[in-house]
Amino acid sequence: MPPFLRPFYFLGSLFAIWAVPYWLSPFDITHWFVFTTGLPMSPPFPKALWHAHEMVYGYIWAIIIGFLFTPAHTSLHAKTAASQLLRRRLWRWLIIRLLYLSPWVDVAFALEILLLTNLAQPSLKKLLQARIWRQGYILGLISLFIVIDLGCWLSWRIPLNTLSPLIFLDSALFVIASLISVMGGRMIPAFTANATASLRQWRWAWLDRIAIFFTLMCGLLHLCHAFIAIPGLIRFMVPLATALAHGLRWLGWRPWTSRHQPLLWILHLSYLWIIIGFALLAGAHMPHGTIPLSIALHAIAVGGISGMIMGMMTRTSMAYTGSPLRTGRAEWFIYLGIQAAAGSRAILPVALYAYLPILEPRYYTHCLWLSASFWISSLGIFCFAYWPQLSHPQKHY
Repeated sequence: MPPFLRPFYFLGSLFAIWAVPYWLSPFDITHWFVFTTGLPMSPPFPKALWHAHEMVYGYIWAIIIGFLFTPAHTSLHAKTAASQLLRRRLWRWLIIRLLYLSPWVDVAFALEILLLTNLAQPSLKKLLQARIWRQGYILGLISLFIVIDLGCWLSWRIPLNTLSPLIFLDSALFVIASLISVMGGRMIPAFTANATASLRQWRWAWLDRIAIFFTLMCGLLHLCHAFIAIPGLIRFMVPLATALAHGLRWLGWRPWTSRHQPLLWILHLSYLWIIIGFALLAGAHMPHGTIPLSIALHAIAVGGISGMIMGMMTRTSMAYTGSPLRTGRAEWFIYLGIQAAAGSRAILPVALYAYLPILEPRYYTHCLWLSASFWISSLGIFCFAYWPQLSHPQKHY
């Protein structure tokens, strides 16, 4: 295997390029495998569930591993040991992705939980031995995703009318949104202040805590509603308060000062999609609301989370290879492509719902394929443009 700097960046992006059109296509690898081999699969693992699970644990978590668990090394011994560990994790990730396309989905869930447990061990060691308390957040994040994955597996294995595996995976998006709230609240205003000499930012610690709290509350309410009936007013007010809190945070960072710097405005624009997503979520819970829940969730997932991923992957790839933080045509196409994918997935269907009493399925399918086209273009340009950087080892240690 070549000495990749960030193999999870490259392979995770390639996986996402393939996964979205595969989900939209009528072809099902699992059914074909079961049909040709005669192996039983009960219960079935539908493509909609596969799509939701793999975009969280296959794509987003691959990028999280690449971002959080590929550190810089100060010695040849440390570099060699970390490279071997990263290679083992990469092979496990690849095997798990293949198993989810086979009848052995139970094995895939087990190996995935073991991989997440393995990722949690260094943070637990630092927390207990060195008292590095900030590792507690990473440990808590991984623990939440282990619980969500277990809940997804149990609800798939023991089907209940009121509890769908998709509810757990939807809740995972809110956990990732809280991660973006924490990391974005530290990085975005700092990057903006350093690059634009913006010294008049408005930042309040209490507002940061409120935004993160309400983000997690949205996920908790979404999950609890499967067990108990939560009043519609609460399910409307909490996402609305979340959107307002994030909106005030975002305005305090003075996003308009970044309009001439793509490496900055992609981060601000992606965070704006988080705000839009929670506003749409509030609209989905309005009485007689016509906004589907999936549109609100995809505004957060595609526009907010994936947009932030593209912004950070390009920035960290430049930084870790010693390249200057400058953008060219490739970055413009990458950033505009992911924003167009989010717009055609979240905003265009809402506009069609507003003008058409009943949205015909073919129009919605057209929106999905249009969004997929922009998605494939954005990630494809990233893989092509950043292959020279990602396929070489880090220059500075």
